Amino acid sequence: EGSVLRGSASGGTYIVEAYVASGSFSRVFRVRQGGQTFAAKVMRATDSYIQYSVDARKEGALLRRLERAQVDRGQRVLTMRCFDSFACRDDLGVEYWCLILEWLDASLFDVVRASGNRGLHLSMVRVLLIQLFEQ
Repeated sequence: EGSVLRGSASGGTYIVEAYVASGSFSRVFRVRQGGQTFAAKVMRATDSYIQYSVDARKEGALLRRLERAQVDRGQRVLTMRCFDSFACRDDLGVEYWCLILEWLDASLFDVVRASGNRGLHLSMVRVLLIQLFEQ
């Protein structure tokens, strides 16, 4: 918290406000630039875990490509937006790849957890599937 993520090609810097979560390949932080809040997904540029692998640069490019395809078709953007991606270093000089993503208040995991891990109601599943298949 209070750290600054630098390295953006656009010259942007992002102030880390809070740690949010971590997974096998990344850590997510709530960051701010100016008056806007974003999610910063920080991960090794390439990584693997058992049979899974990740390429952080490809993930950002894929999110931008999905958004562009939706905009080009005149559709609402239903995928998470990736606003920026860049290499950054921690205090020890280790290089990571950072994706600056749209800030979402709750993840699907949060919604399931809030329901006492009982899953999603069928009406919610229908809404999600319609949004997915519209695209």
